[in-house]
Amino acid sequence: MKRTVPKMAPASNEMKRLAGLIEKEIAGWPGLTTRPMFGVTCLYRGKRIFAALPRTRTLGGPNSISFRFDPLPAALERRAKADERIRFRHPGARWYSFELIAAEELNDALWWLGQAFEATR
Repeated sequence: MKRTVPKMAPASNEMKRLAGLIEKEIAGWPGLTTRPMFGVTCLYRGKRIFAALPRTRTLGGPNSISFRFDPLPAALERRAKADERIRFRHPGARWYSFELIAAEELNDALWWLGQAFEATR
């Protein structure tokens, strides 16, 4: 089965700023490491990737961060489906995008990143 590489959108200047704020906020999480890759900063817990923050590109829209669940717990799936800011790549996807519409949504973005971080053990 051929895997398709997702098209990466350029990150907006505001998203680059917000991603920097997010990265500063989570810098002290235990076992967190970062690695630049293909225009994003990949976030790892130990050796397992759980999210990507934009540097120059995004995995979703120009104002989005991405996080990974494998699998997405049912309670979180219901919450994600009810949140119009969450984008699913396709049914059964492991990567999800969170569209930040305003800076006031940073706490919600951090909550989703925290959930992905906790699920990565």
